[in-house]
Amino acid sequence: LPVLFRRGTLLVRLMRDERGVRIEALSEAGVINHLSVVADWVRVTEQGDIRGFPSKDAARSMLDLPDPGLPALDAIVATPVFGHDGALVDRPGHDAEARVWYEPPPGFKVPGVPDMPTEADVAAAKALLLDELLCDFPFVDAAAKAHMLAALLLPFVRRLIRGPTPIHLFEAPAEGSGKNLLVNVVSVIVTGAAVTGGSIPEDEDEVRKKIGAELASGRPLLVLDNADTKKRLDSSAIASATTMWPEWSDRLLGHNKTFSVPNDVLWVLTGNNPRLSREIARRCVSVRIDPKLDRPWLRKDFRHPDLLDWTAAERPQLVRAVLVLVRNWLAQGRTRGTVRLGSFERWSETVGGILAAAGIEGFLGNLEALYATADAEGSMWRAFVAAWWEEHGEKPVRLADLLALCEKGDLMATLLGDGSPRSQSTRLGNALAGARDRVFGAQRIESAGRDSHSKAALYRLRPMASTATSESPPSPAATAAPPDEVPDFLPSLDDFEEAP
Repeated sequence: LPVLFRRGTLLVRLMRDERGVRIEALSEAGVINHLSVVADWVRVTEQGDIRGFPSKDAARSMLDLPDPGLPALDAIVATPVFGHDGALVDRPGHDAEARVWYEPPPGFKVPGVPDMPTEADVAAAKALLLDELLCDFPFVDAAAKAHMLAALLLPFVRRLIRGPTPIHLFEAPAEGSGKNLLVNVVSVIVTGAAVTGGSIPEDEDEVRKKIGAELASGRPLLVLDNADTKKRLDSSAIASATTMWPEWSDRLLGHNKTFSVPNDVLWVLTGNNPRLSREIARRCVSVRIDPKLDRPWLRKDFRHPDLLDWTAAERPQLVRAVLVLVRNWLAQGRTRGTVRLGSFERWSETVGGILAAAGIEGFLGNLEALYATADAEGSMWRAFVAAWWEEHGEKPVRLADLLALCEKGDLMATLLGDGSPRSQSTRLGNALAGARDRVFGAQRIESAGRDSHSKAALYRLRPMASTATSESPPSPAATAAPPDEVPDFLPSLDDFEEAP
């Protein structure tokens, strides 16, 4: 069996201890230790050969340029998974095509999975997963349940998806609702053990380090736990990492050198009514549950009171049920799902296709609800633009006019803050510069040059052609004669400092 592997740009080896098998990136000292074990080293002198040790230069060379002839290893898996070619990897050890190491726990054996599942096979698999495993969870809609199955499917089919995958957001109205239990159900089925995760660090640099450490470990789940409800989650590190494929790159701690590792994990985020930025929300699919109870952790009416113990005991059958659903899709010709999520098209085609082939509905059916509740910033802008259109239509207006509109309608309060009129003017001007050419509802915000008399910056709304007829009726202000204009420009900060 192989001893050393390539993982991205890292030289790694497998390590076994009381926690099981894991991937370890080799350090210079680790390479020297390995070389001293696999070969006898001597130093040739005039007095004869003297027993020696591997040189640091040899170790550094191996680390800087891992031998391309070494086998590639992307992950350690604890269940059978499907390789890039659709073949089932079910033999323990290294699989060169799938680039995984299969390490089943002692005594774990999945019952035979048919190549061509029958309708009865698929019905039995669905019944075990939906009616037995997930029966006690109060999913808010069919989409939430479909996304739960999507999360469970992904580790088994990740190598069939040539592209990034979204964050699975496990959310609930309050603590104790069962969202973390759901995540642990996925983890027990996929890995045989409860999940290892951690809260999201406050510092963005620490977030990046956490992501790097988790991806370097080779575990199939990356869990970011308990998104803070008091502030909006807006992490550029998380946003970029989820769409960076096939590898994620970062700097080695304490070095200027960068490293790359495969980015093929199941991304999980948990939270109670989390507040998400636009960039994070559009990368999420929601698995929302709602027990509709004051103290949901006091519930007792469960079919499986000790669900994780039951899941562990039934793990071979549960894994088989997942594999049956995938084999059913493969046997039907890998028909692609028709509902797609931008930036994650390959994922939605594959996972959506598997669910559709099994007759499971709701996939990607709650995106608008997620965006509406999570994207508070977008809702604020849409209300502002709607009032702007109603008041001024397409007529070019000054910043002072828009600030007066905000004061009149109590709009953009979070953005403007409680500062002086000059401060609020600056904030609104900066925000408009950042929103230039963005579409909210049926209108696009545009720069309209400067007023020829006051030299004040002008802005206007432009109805989008595809929606103007149905959503943007002409307003009286739209037909008013506009002030003299000059060509569009990108406003400077000086333009934002005028007081109303």
